[in-house]
Formats: sequence, structure tokens, C-alpha cells
Amino acid sequence: MHRVLSPTHPDRRCTLCPVNTYLYTESQSECTPCPAGTYQDEEGQEQCKPCAIGYYGDVAGEGCKACDSGTFTNTTGAATCQGCAKGYYNRAEGQTECLPCPKGQFQNLVGQERCEPCPPRTFGDKEGEDYCHFCPAGTFSAGSGNTHCAACAAGSFNEIEAQEECRVCPPGFYQDEEGKTLCKPCKAGTSAPNEGMKVCDVCQPGSYSAKDKAIRCDLCARGYFQPEES
Repeated sequence: MHRVLSPTHPDRRCTLCPVNTYLYTESQSECTPCPAGTYQDEEGQEQCKPCAIGYYGDVAGEGCKACDSGTFTNTTGAATCQGCAKGYYNRAEGQTECLPCPKGQFQNLVGQERCEPCPPRTFGDKEGEDYCHFCPAGTFSAGSGNTHCAACAAGSFNEIEAQEECRVCPPGFYQDEEGKTLCKPCKAGTSAPNEGMKVCDVCQPGSYSAKDKAIRCDLCARGYFQPEES
């Protein structure tokens, strides 16, 4: 246990070095502050201790402090803490690592304590992402925090990426499959009178449609007939 001579003490006695200081030779007249990254929680010591993981000491003689949320250190004796990388976060002080953003979330900044949900029209299907992906054509996402995009239902389509909803097929067209980028034209002999049709209506006996993309079947003119469904 080390002491130094106190010039202020009435009988000039030696006093113990205070916490966060040390005395490494007996000939010293003053105690030395513990270097950055170290501390000493006992009096009269000849060396300092390194800051524990999750803690740092950036000023000599002031001891160690817990790393702020959004930062970490996984080594002893640290003088600074590292910011969480993009795609990672932590919410508490004194952490030794950062956590990856969950699926459906992202973080594109360093040193953050939380992740952000993927906005509408996007998705995040992996952990630790620093950006979200646009929904591909034929799909959509309406809310935030999506881990995948939903396929357009039959009777609808999306021809471009990053959409919040799908468009319905117009009259004269149909789509009988999910996740498509275009609608199909109704063939001659059929029609699609309404939006969002999954199949075309077949012209009934006595009616016809001569061209593709028909929105209705016409009645046969006088003197003509159509005995079967077209």
C-alpha cells in the first residue's frame, strides 16, 4: 500500500493515494491519475485496473463509465466505445455487442439504439439489414415492417415494382394466376364485362364476339345464328 507525503497535513504525514490514482515508486511526491481506459477503486494502490468489457474510460483519473446505448466494447481497457454498425442496434448501456435488426426492420445509421420498420412498398427478409428491398413487380406490401411482399391476387396485376396495392384487370382482360405483371386479353368468342375478372365469359348461343378484348358478346343479326357456346 503506497502513501505520499501530504504538504497540507499538520504533521506532514504520508497519506494514501486516492481512488483512480496510483503510485508506482516510493520516491514520488504525487499520485498519478489512472490512464484512460483504467480505474482504481481502492486507495493506496501501485497500479490501476483495466476497464471491464462494456465500459470505457476516456479521461485519465476519472474511472470507467458504461458504454451508452447504441455503442459497445468487447475488450478490456477501452478508452472509447464503438458505435453499432449499420443494420445493428442495442438499447441498454454497458453492452459488449450489438444485435442485428430483426426481419422486416432496418437501420442505415451507425450507433443507433433501435431499428426502423420497413416502409410500405418494401420488405426485409433477412436480419441485420441496413436497407429494405422494393417489392418486385407482381407483388405489393400495404403496411410497414413486412418480411415479404404479397402476390397480386388473380384478377389483378402490378407491372412495376414498389407498389402498395395491385391494379385490377380492366374490362376485356382477365388474369387467372397470382403474382402477375400483366392481364391477358379475352379471346374472340369470349368477353370480360367487368373489372378484376379471373376468367372470361364464354359467349352464349345466339351471341358472339369477333375480336379479342371484347367487353360484351353481341347478339347475332337477323338471318344468322350461333347454335353453340363460342
